[in-house]
Amino acid sequence: CTLNTLQSSIIKHYYRQGLHQIYKILGSADALGNPVGLFNNFTTGFADFFFEPAQGLVKSPEDFGKGLAKGTTSLVKNTVYGISNTLSKITGTIGKGIATLSLDDEYLQQRSKTARKKPKHAGDGLLMGMQGLGKGLFDGVTGIVR
Repeated sequence: CTLNTLQSSIIKHYYRQGLHQIYKILGSADALGNPVGLFNNFTTGFADFFFEPAQGLVKSPEDFGKGLAKGTTSLVKNTVYGISNTLSKITGTIGKGIATLSLDDEYLQQRSKTARKKPKHAGDGLLMGMQGLGKGLFDGVTGIVR
């Protein structure tokens, strides 16, 4: 092994590792909807869909049915979560971009303050969403009238 061969091997190794890390970073970027997270959700759902019934089949027909139900539930849950989470991240990014284009510092501060408020439970989240929708519609109409 010559010095040039060793040096070449080290450079190739770090180059490949650098590319691998860049793909991970880009793949998990929220601005892109976190494609790695979406893929992981799909993978988990599909794996459970096949694994759970197969594991039950080894035990008994009754366990097969339970495994099929459990696997199907996981597939639906992970698919719905993955898609809705991805769309949420993409629309959030678009919303931030459009808000920034408004060049309205007061609006941006109010938006930032509202985003920091976290709901304590599902009902609170629904209420906050409805309030935000109402305020958005009101501000939109009154902005046009002015």
